[in-house]
Amino acid sequence: MNNKISVIVPVYNTERYLGRCLDSLITQTYKNLEILCVNDGSTDNSQKILEEYAAKDSRITIIVQENGGLSAARNTGIFHASGDFLSFIDSDDELVSSAYEKIMECFSDDIDVVWFEPRIIYEDYKIYKHIGQSDANYYNLKYSGRTYITDKVLLESDVNAWNKVIRLSKIKETGVLFPKGMLYEDSVFYWNFFSLVKNAFFLKEKLYIYYRHSQSIMSDTFAKKPGKAICHIYLLDFIYNFWKEHDLLQNRNETLQKICVSYFFNALRNVADFEKALVVWEMCQRLRTWNIGHDYVPELECIRNGKYDITFWQTHNISSSSPHLKHLERIFCIKKEHGKKIVRLFTKKLFTI
Repeated sequence: MNNKISVIVPVYNTERYLGRCLDSLITQTYKNLEILCVNDGSTDNSQKILEEYAAKDSRITIIVQENGGLSAARNTGIFHASGDFLSFIDSDDELVSSAYEKIMECFSDDIDVVWFEPRIIYEDYKIYKHIGQSDANYYNLKYSGRTYITDKVLLESDVNAWNKVIRLSKIKETGVLFPKGMLYEDSVFYWNFFSLVKNAFFLKEKLYIYYRHSQSIMSDTFAKKPGKAICHIYLLDFIYNFWKEHDLLQNRNETLQKICVSYFFNALRNVADFEKALVVWEMCQRLRTWNIGHDYVPELECIRNGKYDITFWQTHNISSSSPHLKHLERIFCIKKEHGKKIVRLFTKKLFTI
């Protein structure tokens, strides 16, 4: 098989790593590549590095656009792709030299995607100590060889875009893109695209080298930086609306319930204390609007009815089911900042006490 692979490389201020990434692509043993580097408004020397590599390898195409985020860069790459298959690689990561050769050997006429595993390199031992074991559990494939994609398979597999090679015609056919302006955008693409794809191959080899940096979005999430983890709730809108539009909700309520529970707890575990009430409130509003059979899931029913316990800073536990508390009292939080106690309404500072 000598089909062309379109490799999309979103680039934003990664001059420190970009050469390493491009070296891993131009030295692939599988040669029929189209390398689409989308410079998403970089302000460092990334453009200069791209031009140097494009001058010595004609397979590299540079696309320059104003900064729109990772989703916008990937969508631009999809629009320009002309290959038979599509691959995503982040510009601070790399591939082993034989990756595409091994992946392409797994494709046949009825296979639309090949999954493979990453080797994870941690920039900081503290990151490894905090999430190393959970990373191993998450990224190690649970299936092997030809696999029919069911909701069970999707629930037990990772959502990342970069450890999969996908038949491009299938992406064009489904029209699935990445949501612009959202964090954790891979989740939306994953649940929407793979809900329409049925045949995959799981290759249990570590072909992608994934670098965990201390300044990455995921590291910020685990550090509970404000405005990050709560986006897990907002992603659910894209999934629900797409499934509804494409008549995918029928007989899949249980799957959507599990996604809601998973994303809710991902958000709640990783938000700052003063955002916890907002997570519950946002989830509550969606459950009161959607008809996904949540009456049969205790966690979702509890959230919908406003009876979910929220633990705030200083382990002060507030239960909205307590009759003496008014509804709005659940959204307030007292947090110690710089030696002072700050009263907040969601993320907005009200006053100091």
